[in-house]
Amino acid sequence: MKNIPSLHELIKDKEYTTNVQLSFATQTAGPDFDPETNNYTLTNLNPITIRAIIRQISPSSLVWKQYGLNQIGAVEIITDSKYKDWFEKANRIAIHNQDYTLFREATGGRAVILDLANNLIKVTLNKR
Repeated sequence: MKNIPSLHELIKDKEYTTNVQLSFATQTAGPDFDPETNNYTLTNLNPITIRAIIRQISPSSLVWKQYGLNQIGAVEIITDSKYKDWFEKANRIAIHNQDYTLFREATGGRAVILDLANNLIKVTLNKR
C-alpha cells in the first residue's frame, strides 16, 4: 500500500499532537534480593518523548468495543508504527503527567495495539 506523507506530517505537527513520554526500566538485584522469589528492583531510565494524536475514550465506548469494563478512563493513541515495540516494553507511559499502562485486561494478556494503514498504529492505554 502506498504511504500518504501528509498523515505522517500531521503526526509530527505540534498543533495536532501531544507529547507522550515512554520510560523503560533496568532490572537490578537490590540489597534485599532473594533468588527464590526473584524480587528485582526496577529503576526507570530517562523518558523518551514521542508525538502522537490522543483521543479520550469514554467508559461506555470501552464496553461497546468490548475492551472490558474500565471505570478509571482510557485513551487511544495514533502514532508511527516504529514505536510498537516501545509501547510493549515501556515500564511507564506518561501523558500530561498522568501515568498510563498498556490495556491488557480482557484480551488474554495481549496488548491492544492495532496496525493501521500507512505505517500507523492505534494503541489503547488505561490510567494507572
